[in-house]
Amino acid sequence: MDHGYHSHFYHTFFEDYVERARTDNKGTKRVIRTYIGDYYYSCLTVLQRRGVKTAYILLFCLTVFFYLKAAGMPVESNFQWYVTVPEAIDLFLMLWFLKTIIYYVTAKKEMTIGEYKSTSKALMQISAVSAAGFGLTAAVLLVSLFRLQKTAETGAILLCAADMLLCGVCMAAVFVMEKTMRYTKRATAVKPQADDSYM
Repeated sequence: MDHGYHSHFYHTFFEDYVERARTDNKGTKRVIRTYIGDYYYSCLTVLQRRGVKTAYILLFCLTVFFYLKAAGMPVESNFQWYVTVPEAIDLFLMLWFLKTIIYYVTAKKEMTIGEYKSTSKALMQISAVSAAGFGLTAAVLLVSLFRLQKTAETGAILLCAADMLLCGVCMAAVFVMEKTMRYTKRATAVKPQADDSYM
C-alpha cells in the first residue's frame, strides 16, 4: 500500500508504525496508523521514576540559577563577544534541554521507539552537549581574564567561570544518571498484514 512520499521527520515520528487503509460505511477511505514495534519500559519502580524526574528538574533549576548568576554579573568579560556568543549558545541549549525534560517527565511508562528516542536518548544527547558547552564557556571566561588583565575583577571573573563550570557539572550529572538507567523491550501483540505500508 503506497501513500506517496513522506518527509524524513514524518518517517522518524511514525517509526515502526504501519498504515492501513480502511473504508467506512459511506465509502470514505481512511488511513489508520498502528504501532507494531517494541515497547520500552523503565526498570525502575514508580517511586524511583518520580525521584529521578525530580532530580533532573532540580539539576536543571540549579543550572539556570548558576547561569543567570554568572551571565548577569557586571564584569568586563560578559561584554566581550567571545564570551557572549558561548553564553548565548548555552541559553539555547538550556531551552532545548527544557523541551526535552518536559517530554521526559510527561512520558508514559510504556513508550514506543519514537517516544523512547525523544525522551531518554534525547536527554542524554542534550545533557552531554550542554555540559561541554558550559565547560567551554568557563574556559573562555578564564581566557578573558588574561586578555583583559582586569586585576580588580579577577575574583568576580573567576566566580563567573566557577558558576559556568557548576552548570556543566549539573548537566554531566543528568547524563551520567540517565546513562545508567535500564529499559526493557517488549514486543507488541499486533502483527503486520500483507497490505501494510511501513513507516
